[in-house]
Amino acid sequence: MNIHVCLQLHIIGEAHDWILRISFVGPYACLLRVNPAVLQNPLKHHKIITSKDVGKNQAWEEKFILDSLHAHNITLLDKAIMEMPISLKLHDTDPEYVRMYHALFEDTEILPPWE
Repeated sequence: MNIHVCLQLHIIGEAHDWILRISFVGPYACLLRVNPAVLQNPLKHHKIITSKDVGKNQAWEEKFILDSLHAHNITLLDKAIMEMPISLKLHDTDPEYVRMYHALFEDTEILPPWE
């Protein structure tokens, strides 16, 4: 069974990689700048990219991703919104652990390793 309710893309750039999730539920996205150290150390985190990050030390690929999402009226969500508890019955996530992220992107009890 597929637990995703989004399109998930792994974008490989010159200096960074990104994970982009675009929700099938509504015009929302989650963009993570990949931290390769996460693979070796689970205490490391990926960086959540939001609209507040526009113009802040960005690789050209990141600027292109943000501009493309904006051009299609897709809203990048921040950590506070994605971690908001909601009352929703999902298949794999126990009700007390359901967050906005689970409803919009993937039904798994754990959240991605992000800052």
